[in-house]
Amino acid sequence: MNKKLITGPQEIDILHWMSRAALEMIGQSGFGYTLDSLMEGATPHPFSEAAKALSPTTAKMMLLREYLLPTLVKIGSPRFRRWVVDHIPMKRIRAMRDIVDTLDRTTTEIFEGKKRTLKEGDEALSKQVDQAKDILSILSE
Repeated sequence: MNKKLITGPQEIDILHWMSRAALEMIGQSGFGYTLDSLMEGATPHPFSEAAKALSPTTAKMMLLREYLLPTLVKIGSPRFRRWVVDHIPMKRIRAMRDIVDTLDRTTTEIFEGKKRTLKEGDEALSKQVDQAKDILSILSE
């Protein structure tokens, strides 16, 4: 941001930066994991992109969500329902599938990493968890 201001006053999108900062604070305090480097021009973390896309994508699927989904979740096994989602030719459903997959994959990686750290008993890693102030580490002890 400082580089932008060298040439003089400029408009800054505060909502954009506040959203990024909020997500990073959630990642650090909740999981001890960085979800956004907060550097200008940095490639966004996939979790960050998925989290930002979740609400608008959900809003576009209101009819499906309100009227069909409560019935559809009762049909077949989870594996069958996943097969159906993978084969429905609707962009919104596939977008929601990808968002959920990204959120699930990232949170699973974070959780499994914390579990692995505690299980391995590596002194440096255990020390890292002991000194951690994130909620997930505290609950894992």
